[in-house]
Amino acid sequence: MVEILQVDATALRELGKTLTGQADLITGITLNVAVTMPGSPVHSVTTAIDENAEAAFHAMGDRIGQMARVAGSGAKTYEEVDQAFGEQFRKLA
Repeated sequence: MVEILQVDATALRELGKTLTGQADLITGITLNVAVTMPGSPVHSVTTAIDENAEAAFHAMGDRIGQMARVAGSGAKTYEEVDQAFGEQFRKLA
């Protein structure tokens, strides 16, 4: 029965590390769309696209970072629960 409770905490931690790396890359994305036509309506449109796209990338990176933190803390929690339940099952056996 104890083997049912086992979780691959190492894989969960690795997932957290991978997600952290991806989140950092995505959050670090910057855009710089330069328009060389001062006074053109295109200038304000490209500026808005620049700002909104960067905000979207940063929000996505933040969400992935949250997933990474959950994976890391989940690994610790699973290990603690697995150990506690395993001890109880061994006592019952």
